[in-house]
Amino acid sequence: VPSTSATISSDGDTIGQLNLDDIHADIQHVPNPMYTTTVDHIPSEATVTPEQVPPSSVTPTIYHQHHPPPEYSEDQPPAKRLKEIIVKSPYDLAMERLQAVCDRCHGVGYSLVRGVARATQDDDYEEEEEETFDPTKCSQAQVDHVRVIVITKERQECMDEMGRLILREQFGSEMLSFSTSYSYQVLAAWSEFSKLYHKTKDWKRKFDLLLGFTDTLKEHDTWIHDHEVGWGGEKMVKQLALCWKTILTKSDEDLGIDREYTRPGIVALLEQFKEAVESVE
Repeated sequence: VPSTSATISSDGDTIGQLNLDDIHADIQHVPNPMYTTTVDHIPSEATVTPEQVPPSSVTPTIYHQHHPPPEYSEDQPPAKRLKEIIVKSPYDLAMERLQAVCDRCHGVGYSLVRGVARATQDDDYEEEEEETFDPTKCSQAQVDHVRVIVITKERQECMDEMGRLILREQFGSEMLSFSTSYSYQVLAAWSEFSKLYHKTKDWKRKFDLLLGFTDTLKEHDTWIHDHEVGWGGEKMVKQLALCWKTILTKSDEDLGIDREYTRPGIVALLEQFKEAVESVE
């Protein structure tokens, strides 16, 4: 620190003395020595007008070099600025962790399997509430309830491939229409999928194909409820479950997935799929 004190004066009258040795001593005892800290240079005999003196209720903040202070507009109250700098919600922290995993796995995005809204256990959740829902207000328990699957470029390509296989000409359409014939369309797609799946030797691609097929069936589930007696779809479901039982015995490295989000996300997806299938009377 260049000087040991700074005088605060107004109209030539001294109104206070700032001891910089105390500030320097406090800086030397900042926790976590892994980070270095810096303090703006305070010139000797600095003159400060009363309008420039910050409110006494605002505690000065020292920023680590890894986390530089964000820029805020001048008309924002200092106390509010300080609160926004320090406080991060569980949702914000979770999104930072998710982004780090996506970057590590070369993900192009993620697929939401289960969101924070379901953690409220509120069956009467209204649509207008969804429109104004603020995830940053969620508790840690609600954020922990979230399940997502990291999507890589290759995974997205396989999911699109399976979507075209099942939905045919309706793939990519905003408005889809299904009838009883869709259930037979699903069986035909399963036959084609089985050939491709068993022919594929790479476990990463097998996983991506299986995910794409299952996710499309789950999202467009008319086939579960609208089919003829003796349709035969139960055999397909059993074979699909066997494929998942086998593939989930493989390591995360073999499947090209992360253990933090994608594997728990797959488990949640399969639980939802199982629940939908078993709901049929």
